[in-house]
Amino acid sequence: MKYYEMHDEVYENISRIGKVSWDGLDTAEELFNHEINLAIAKRVDHYFPKKENKKAIDFGCGTGTVTLYLANLGFEVKGFDISPKAIEMANENKTALKLNAEFKACDLTQLNNLEADLTVDSSLLHCLVESEHRRKFFDLCSDLTFIHTMIESEDMSEMTGREHLTFKDGILWSTGPDRWEMDWHNIDGRKMFKHRRISSEKGFLQEVEKNGFEVLEYDLKVNEKNPCTLIGWIKRKK
Repeated sequence: MKYYEMHDEVYENISRIGKVSWDGLDTAEELFNHEINLAIAKRVDHYFPKKENKKAIDFGCGTGTVTLYLANLGFEVKGFDISPKAIEMANENKTALKLNAEFKACDLTQLNNLEADLTVDSSLLHCLVESEHRRKFFDLCSDLTFIHTMIESEDMSEMTGREHLTFKDGILWSTGPDRWEMDWHNIDGRKMFKHRRISSEKGFLQEVEKNGFEVLEYDLKVNEKNPCTLIGWIKRKK
């Protein structure tokens, strides 16, 4: 079991209580007002004044939050997620909203040769901890990518204060049930797995540059006692 495959169990629980998204929304219509879509809306017209016949790919699409928003704008969109349950729920949301989009359950790190005018990081990148997985992400990105990812803040006490989490050297470690076949590590005497990579602002910008992109614009949203959220647009260097 890879460390990010535990998300399928989370989506099973979300579906069981009748919610339509990771953050507990009740109806498909509410997806359009999600904070990530509101952030995209601020600049998408600048980068894509015409959206018809433009192809977009949503990485870590979950239950279709961004995929369906972009489809509603006129993009031809594909959404990918590791969780089969999330994809099942995304298709249910697609039906409810009467939109066209393609969803596929797969391991992003196994994909190749994707073609798109726009790629979107739907809070996926911070879920990719290993360096080779993160390099694969950037390899798959199109010339223009929207980024929505966690960034280390000075005070992350609400997150790190949780009993099952530990943050060290940019990695958020987590405990988990013994039935998970994880790559377990001994961290301060506890059996833990790599759960998230939460880079510093400087470290993330250097990583973008190292992978052949330039940052066009970005903002840091401060979340009290939690990681910041970096929201921005990056462009592949020619």
